[in-house]
Amino acid sequence: MQLELETYMPNEAEEITGVTQATVRNWRRAGYLDRPKGHARYTIADLLVMFATRLMVERGVAVKAATPFAREAARAIFQTVIYRKDAYAPALLGDKAADDLQRLEALFALGDRTAQQFGLAGIKRPDWLIIWADDNIEFLYDSDADGETADAQFFGNIKYSEEYVQGPVMMLCLPALAHMICKRLPRPAIKCSTEATA
Repeated sequence: MQLELETYMPNEAEEITGVTQATVRNWRRAGYLDRPKGHARYTIADLLVMFATRLMVERGVAVKAATPFAREAARAIFQTVIYRKDAYAPALLGDKAADDLQRLEALFALGDRTAQQFGLAGIKRPDWLIIWADDNIEFLYDSDADGETADAQFFGNIKYSEEYVQGPVMMLCLPALAHMICKRLPRPAIKCSTEATA
């Protein structure tokens, strides 16, 4: 089974991301967003870049500086989206009569298949994105290989005299952002490919 990403119209993209169509056009002209081929249609990947860019711009980051961070955040948020049942068309989720454990196992199998298809297989799914004051990016995970929690990783390892903490630090909770986006989608983000069904 081949999966594909659902496409959304510009007015739907505006509703989902909170970024106006005029702003999207300006960002595309300036080279901050990719130009669509033909009529503007957006996938969840595109929407996540717009959404993450908007979050950073609203917090005082210039759009030019926000763009590389937004792309990293979008990739990481997508890694969370693919493990949410509301991201998939109902036909992909299988038997509704199955018990909760079977449905959960099916969802994780589908998430793993999606990760494989979209080049994310084997990449650990981050829970936090931190943009340090010196413009370095760091991902944190709910627990690392040693069992250290994200709180301990963040607060336990800060060297307060270092340059990277001298200024504003931005932390984004990636699962919360994935939840926000998925709840705004008018249709699930991932569906069965029309080529596979034809």
